[in-house]
Amino acid sequence: MLVRELGLTDSAQLDTLYRMHLKYARMRQVSNTRAEDLERMQAMIAELKNILTPEQYQKFMDHQVDDKPRHPHAIYRQPADTPKIQAKP
Repeated sequence: MLVRELGLTDSAQLDTLYRMHLKYARMRQVSNTRAEDLERMQAMIAELKNILTPEQYQKFMDHQVDDKPRHPHAIYRQPADTPKIQAKP
């Protein structure tokens, strides 16, 4: 997503981003709580700010707060032919 959306072409920057994502992926594997997940994400975003140019970082942040879902499958809908579950009285 970063390469495509931000138009990254600098190989040194791409290598740094790749290594950063590996580091945080390893941290995610041992994360046990939502608080740890939040801390990890905040640290990753702070680190991104140091790697990306100000324009790239702003574009990244704009994408993060965008209202539309990132992936088409991010919206889960119940198929129309699925029977509805009714609450018991």
